[in-house]
Amino acid sequence: MLGSKSNFFLQDRETLAKKRHHLIMVLQDFNVPKINKWTKAFDYFRNNPSRFDGATIVKDLYTINGLDAPAMNHDYAYIHLDFWTIKGLKKKLKADFQYGKDQEKTGKGSITAYTRTVLLWLSTPLFYIYLIFKR
Repeated sequence: MLGSKSNFFLQDRETLAKKRHHLIMVLQDFNVPKINKWTKAFDYFRNNPSRFDGATIVKDLYTINGLDAPAMNHDYAYIHLDFWTIKGLKKKLKADFQYGKDQEKTGKGSITAYTRTVLLWLSTPLFYIYLIFKR
């Protein structure tokens, strides 16, 4: 969203197919529920690689080599938001919280996971300023 440099989804389709399978195996190893939510986001960005930013504000914490899967889910959630409504703002804040929960589900500590959530919440006014100037 803010110009991160992730090139993960620019890999060839065969490599991405292997990475997708590996991601599923890692998520299963962490006992992450609803893996289809993760693969849906993966498939979207595989087909739309320019839409993926990764963790823009802070360095990625990879789930598999080159991919911060919770950041992938977070980007996917943002793509489907109408930021200019109260409902959209509430969904943004929920997506930010889900990002922390997803970080925790994939083995990151609670402090790291929820510090990131709080930073996203605190940066919300700046995010809206960015959106205004991006138009």
